[in-house]
Amino acid sequence: MEWNSDNFLEKFKEIIDKYEENVTIHNNDILIDNKKVLGSMQRFIGNETIIFGAWVSFGEYEDLIEKICNKKSNKKPGHFSNLTKDLLEMEILKWLKIEKEELKNV
Repeated sequence: MEWNSDNFLEKFKEIIDKYEENVTIHNNDILIDNKKVLGSMQRFIGNETIIFGAWVSFGEYEDLIEKICNKKSNKKPGHFSNLTKDLLEMEILKWLKIEKEELKNV
């Protein structure tokens, strides 16, 4: 599999779908009820290294985000209602363990 931000976003969406409703991907963001809860970026270093970063919002900081964000956007900030930091960490670790096992079989 060739990894890029689309793969990561799809996996994050799959995880978030277990805990939240009305989850969509829009460009490099994940939205719940049309509010941004995850933003991401990717950078390539040469042909063999990809850096993927994601920012998630667990709390109600919409007012603060709108004050400090210097990039105007039509997307309003949101936050997770049911997905906690601990649950997300557990899901990501489970995902990475599965990926590691699959790589052993290649």
